[in-house]
Amino acid sequence: MALDSASGLTGAIGTVAAVIVALYLSIWRESRRQADLEVLDFEPSRTGDQVEVPAADHQSVWVRLPVVNGPRRKTAHDVEVTLESIEPLDDEVRPDLRRDLAGAAGRQLKWADRSDRVLSIHPGAARRFDLVHARIYPSADQNYCRMTFRDPGHGDDGHAHGWRGVLLPGSYRVTFSVEAADIDSRQFSCVIKWAGGLEIDVSVVTRIA
Repeated sequence: MALDSASGLTGAIGTVAAVIVALYLSIWRESRRQADLEVLDFEPSRTGDQVEVPAADHQSVWVRLPVVNGPRRKTAHDVEVTLESIEPLDDEVRPDLRRDLAGAAGRQLKWADRSDRVLSIHPGAARRFDLVHARIYPSADQNYCRMTFRDPGHGDDGHAHGWRGVLLPGSYRVTFSVEAADIDSRQFSCVIKWAGGLEIDVSVVTRIA
């Protein structure tokens, strides 16, 4: 009788353990299939990262960073990129520009060639967002470099924002977040450097959170 009880108890424990293992494996497999978004480094030679657009009276260059979803993952839905901060790294910065930069947090960066606020990124696919663009004129005093917000003039509420994203020549640390409906927000950082001409340097993109 005691042997039967012990055997039954062992069988019950084995069944519970099997259920726990199966549940753990199911959760593990599901987590492995969740969308996995990363931001690639800027590569001027890679198609789509740097886009130059000539015009009659000026030249424009757009710097874009790819957001990629891992292969064999779920589609990431409602993906958006938000500016968390932009910090001037040079010692001498005009107080009004420093104030404008501090107030830019929370602005949404624009998806390249799209007006959508959010979009989907399928497994193994990439979508680029506009980081900055420069416009160069024959007269150098007209040149400018600008952050490319989704709507540089007005927000979703229709009210005008005070700062339109124009940067002075110098170096800036840019921190931005990538978030989607089905995954936690991730933060990334890079340094951009603009000397006043057509060339824009972008450092390695680092994930910080």
